[in-house]
This record gives sequence, C-alpha cells and structure tokens, in this order.
Amino acid sequence: MLSQLDKKRENREKIKRNLDMEEMKECSFKPKLLDYNVLPRYPKIGTQEELKNQIPIHQRIEELQKEKQDKIH
Repeated sequence: MLSQLDKKRENREKIKRNLDMEEMKECSFKPKLLDYNVLPRYPKIGTQEELKNQIPIHQRIEELQKEKQDKIH
C-alpha cells in the first residue's frame, strides 16, 4: 500500500518522464556510435582487419616489457 507521499512522488516522476519523452521527440540529431570493441581509442594501425587480428595485451606483455628494457639500455 502506497502512502500519499509515495503516490505524489510517483506521479511527479511519471509527469517528468512524459515531458522528457515529448522533448526528445523534437530532437532530430541521432549520433552514429562506433563499435569500441573493434576500434581502439587511439588506433596505430590502419585497417579494421588488422585491428581484429591484433594480439591481446595480456598475451604479449612479456615482449613489450623486453622491448622497453632494451630501449632503456
């Protein structure tokens, strides 16, 4: 059983949602979102096929650490 305050709160939320929905109907902009599972944030290689074939970092960490040490020396 809902109290008087809960009913008022629900009613306000419902009105707010309806107003938001009406306002959004007027928006014509619809962004084109990228698939971030395929494209890295800062791609260093060009094609999407190369990106899909890239080895995960956890599998190449030893090689990367060795390269870093070699640069330091």
